[in-house]
Amino acid sequence: MVNRLNEPRLKQESNFPQTGIGAGGRRTLHRSDILAGAREVIIEHRDECYRLRLTSMGKLILTR
Repeated sequence: MVNRLNEPRLKQESNFPQTGIGAGGRRTLHRSDILAGAREVIIEHRDECYRLRLTSMGKLILTR
């Protein structure tokens, strides 16, 4: 039996076309896999930092 508790939950969504360079479809990540128990994380993209925050109401807010 394989223990998969620590592996991120990913799934390919085949409803979307796979076009363009490097396109592999859309991936779905569960919130708990992204935040890993934290209330916020910093995401770096193109030399910019973005903050993904979980609110007290359970919503996700992405700010620059």
